[in-house]
Amino acid sequence: EAEAAGFPVHELPMQEIRKQAGALLRYGPRLLQNTVRLRRLLLRERVDVLHVNDYYNLLGAAVRATGWKGRVITSVRLLPQSSPGPLRRLWLAAAYRWSDAVIAPSKAVMA
Repeated sequence: EAEAAGFPVHELPMQEIRKQAGALLRYGPRLLQNTVRLRRLLLRERVDVLHVNDYYNLLGAAVRATGWKGRVITSVRLLPQSSPGPLRRLWLAAAYRWSDAVIAPSKAVMA
């Protein structure tokens, strides 16, 4: 629908985080690959603001950590108890460290 409305659409293949060792081993390389791709795209398209949906994929934090100067807005949509504590703390710390704003759909999620 976005393309039909005249907006450019770019897809980055994300690695879903699962408990299987293989999926976890692929996560880091895929994150690195997508960070490079997204940074190039942001620079080429002269993007000023990046909104990342789903803080747990770390893509916004990773792009900002590479020195990209645009603003990063990160969405947190999941209730805290829906993800494992150690990972959740890591993901949230990265979102707060590397984002200009963190937003949530409700007070319960933001808490």
